[in-house]
Amino acid sequence: MARDKNRYLTGILGSVVLRRSRKSVIITSRVVPGTMKQSVETKKIAGEFGVASKLARYIRTMFKYDTGIYRDSEMHNRLTVEVHHSLLACKNEETAFYEFEEDTFDSLTMVEHLIKSQVRKRLYRLPTVIRDGEIVTVSFKNDSRRTMLQFPGMSTSCKLTVSVGLFRLVDGLMISTPMKKGLMLQKYKPLNADLDFVFKVPKGCLYVICLFLRYYRASTLLEGVKWHAGSICYARITPGNFEDDQQHHWIKMPDLHFIPPK
Repeated sequence: MARDKNRYLTGILGSVVLRRSRKSVIITSRVVPGTMKQSVETKKIAGEFGVASKLARYIRTMFKYDTGIYRDSEMHNRLTVEVHHSLLACKNEETAFYEFEEDTFDSLTMVEHLIKSQVRKRLYRLPTVIRDGEIVTVSFKNDSRRTMLQFPGMSTSCKLTVSVGLFRLVDGLMISTPMKKGLMLQKYKPLNADLDFVFKVPKGCLYVICLFLRYYRASTLLEGVKWHAGSICYARITPGNFEDDQQHHWIKMPDLHFIPPK
């Protein structure tokens, strides 16, 4: 999405990407990988696409145990394209630095893990995400008239998991295991109150929130793509500088880090 930054539009707007230079806005096409001939400029873009592919790979790695064996062969490309557009939109052409803002990675919202089984088509209402300082709340609003999601076919219950991954882009680090909270939802039991999942997110981190659905019949987990769904529902950067609180184990992303502007 495009945003107003000091009277300049930057970000994604339809089929173009808007990038800010010092005194102007640079407009480039929203490129689909594999559709351009390799000139000097396109080689540069290909290099930047490689950086986006690495970050997308680490995001997928973060949630690999949530996605399990059911994976979409095109998911990496879909995610890489959106990461690439986000990076292009925040890159300063004159300094070559990435100027990250809180909503830089907004375009990752609702990137689905499985096209054939989409979270957005299973939930009647997507959750709202509210950040208050370092506290992030993922909230599902109460609807006493019906359950909050669809129960296809023979399923009688569904395990809803909210999973949060943290990335320190400047330091080239990510947490080894995402933070998770979940609840088993029953087919014939609507929520009686709002459902809130609360997480603590440090300053200066990209936090990526994913939703995962796993359907059961009684106590048996159903097998097959249609019974599993996952999606990124939110991606933001917390303002401020990271301060270690000893709550997470951080591991290196050895081939990826973003040098901040001085």
